[in-house]
Amino acid sequence: MLIKKIQEDLTLSIKNRDVLRSSLLKTLKGECDRFNREPSDETVLKVLKKVKEGLLSSPSTETSIIELSIIEEYLPMQLTEDEMDILIERVIKNSPNAGFKGFGTFMKEVSSITKGTADMQYVSKKLKEILN
Repeated sequence: MLIKKIQEDLTLSIKNRDVLRSSLLKTLKGECDRFNREPSDETVLKVLKKVKEGLLSSPSTETSIIELSIIEEYLPMQLTEDEMDILIERVIKNSPNAGFKGFGTFMKEVSSITKGTADMQYVSKKLKEILN
């Protein structure tokens, strides 16, 4: 589980006296623990994305750049646009819903398949292009 990896890395960073890494990992672990003592990987990914968005929206500093690189270590690799295009076409082809009325269903299907590895803004834009 992802939370166990964060906990192991937190312990290691404390032993190595890596203050920045241990501080960030403590924050992440605390945020995850607010949801559940043993949060699912899905919950941990939501927290990671939330913290990443916060760092991206704040002014860029050396510390925030290092924190972003630490967070990236725990996030899954994002699908390329080509991979997302293939997936979108497959979802549309295999779905009984047709046209723009199936938009919400297509979005849910892509989201459930990719589990956080797709840029859903891109998926939405691409679906709108295809369905219109």
